[in-house]
Amino acid sequence: MDKVIKTIIILFSTLFISCSNDETVVIDSENNKEQTTDFGWNYNDISTVFDPQKGYYIPTKKLQEIVASDQVVQVRFIPGVIENKLWVKIVSLNSKEEIIGQFLVAPKGTDDIKSKLVSIQSKRFNKNSEANKIVASHILQPNEAIDYLNSWGRKSTTDIDDVTILNGERIRHYSLSPVVVRHMANQPVSTIYLSWGINYENKLTTVFTPIENHKINLFSKGSNGERENAYIYDFSRPCPTMCDIGGDDRIGG
Repeated sequence: MDKVIKTIIILFSTLFISCSNDETVVIDSENNKEQTTDFGWNYNDISTVFDPQKGYYIPTKKLQEIVASDQVVQVRFIPGVIENKLWVKIVSLNSKEEIIGQFLVAPKGTDDIKSKLVSIQSKRFNKNSEANKIVASHILQPNEAIDYLNSWGRKSTTDIDDVTILNGERIRHYSLSPVVVRHMANQPVSTIYLSWGINYENKLTTVFTPIENHKINLFSKGSNGERENAYIYDFSRPCPTMCDIGGDDRIGG
């Protein structure tokens, strides 16, 4: 872990770095002009850094912190290689592409997310019942999530370039509207589990699942105390080709 911290210091020139037991590395930086580009993703051989059995435990509290400001217009999930492991840097940005908040998440052992999804594969989310249309546009049905994970599990390392390159360039990041991230972060769970998947366009994408006590939690309590749906989320915007700041429609995969 000491080497990882040194690497992060060199890469990001951060002012404060702390490591927790779940290997979530929190980065606080006052440099709001800091670059949000990849950290060793585009020029590395990434065939050895992917592990279909590992995902990312994203603390909902950290998500809440980075989207707390009204100035946030986009949240990016940026894959990067540190010591031959694929980490994810999560960054919130304002309209000038200045960083509002950020933190890093390390890959962890599997939560057997696929078997948990199989147990609820017959469930269907009613997108029309979701009042927020931006959130509704990012809902992923459980059976679709299973398809994504199964496709990713079947991919050999020799296919990595095929699924991570768009328009001749490796995907630099995935983005979501802060509206969607706030919805995820406000679920009554401690963790959003990020898995990789292959979408129906045969490209690498993100799958976000609310997890509590190693179980999928798809219900929350609204302000009136009644139960409301939580969801599985995808349809993040890959860059390329959707690199513009902001943008709320479901685009890409």
